[in-house]
Order: sequence, then structure tokens, then C-alpha cells
Amino acid sequence: MQDYEGDPEARPFTREELQLFLDYADDQVERAVRAKRKGVLAAYRDATLFKVIYGWGLRRTETSKLDVVDFGRNPQARQFGRYGTLRARAVSTVRCPSCPVP
Repeated sequence: MQDYEGDPEARPFTREELQLFLDYADDQVERAVRAKRKGVLAAYRDATLFKVIYGWGLRRTETSKLDVVDFGRNPQARQFGRYGTLRARAVSTVRCPSCPVP
């Protein structure tokens, strides 16, 4: 990240850092399951959401407005079952000028 010229505290993760972060989130789920306490679903939700944010490149506002109805089937990717597409409703017009705005 030597080429990054912005605020060092706001720099993007390196691939290695991102993998460590996602692995840690997965470990939290496993730890909660082994402890047999409350928090398993919350840990699973968080780990899944981090991966959704990364996988679809979502911003904070887009992520905060996600709901179950935003996920749908993708006929071209049947291996994903009923969850193969994501419709982010809070898309920035600057980032995606051709995206429909609700």
C-alpha cells in the first residue's frame, strides 16, 4: 500500500488483511457455536454481511438498507439457488449513473 496517498487510517485493506478479517469473522461464529451461548446468529449474520459488502462492493448506506427482498434468483447461475442476485436500493447516482433510482 505504498502507493496510497490518502489518510493512512482510511486506506483499503490489503488482500492479506482482508482475508485475516474474514477469517476472524468466521472464527467468531465457530467460537460462539462451541460456547453454546447466545450470539451464534449475530456472529453468523455479521460474517455473512462482511462477505456481501466485499463481494458486491457495497457502501455503508447501501448496506444499511439491505433487506431479504433485495436478494433473488439468477436464472443464469442456478448453482446459487434462490439467492443469486442482489439489488442495492441506495445506489449512488455518481457511482452508477445508469442504475434505476427508486
